[in-house]
Amino acid sequence: MSSNVLIKYVNKFKNLRVDKAHGAAPNKPVLLLAILELIEQGQIRENKIPSSPSLFEIFMKYWSIVTDRRPNLALPFFHLKSEGFWHHHANAGYETALRVTTQIKTVSRLREIIAHASLDGELFTLLTIVSVVRQVCDVRWKIEQFHLSSAAYCSQSHRCCVSGVDASDA
Repeated sequence: MSSNVLIKYVNKFKNLRVDKAHGAAPNKPVLLLAILELIEQGQIRENKIPSSPSLFEIFMKYWSIVTDRRPNLALPFFHLKSEGFWHHHANAGYETALRVTTQIKTVSRLREIIAHASLDGELFTLLTIVSVVRQVCDVRWKIEQFHLSSAAYCSQSHRCCVSGVDASDA
């Protein structure tokens, strides 16, 4: 996978369209964080993302950290389609309803119409790779902590998987 793919999606994530009517709404970023966590936990193993109770639970965990606004999973789940990398898949018999629907405001209506969403294939692959790398780095760090007595060594050699920067480079 080329670095252009990574840059493409980093830019898309940085430039998410958010509702600014009452201040910037964190709905889409919070949903993406919840999806990342489910991928890391192994709860999402294929490129099918349902509006499941576990997605809602993790969405709520992040939501409560970033805002005290009223949460609504249906809004970002539906409106992420405008970003171009998120795709809806209708429940059987609801293909036309999905095609003509411009807004879904409730989770029950969302589940009635949409079976699941998917990401661009290359984005899903990228997120699963990032998840694996993060898990490997975490294991490495735990091994270093357990087997090496020098805390200084551990803190200097622990690689930050998210930014790709060694502590020793700082």
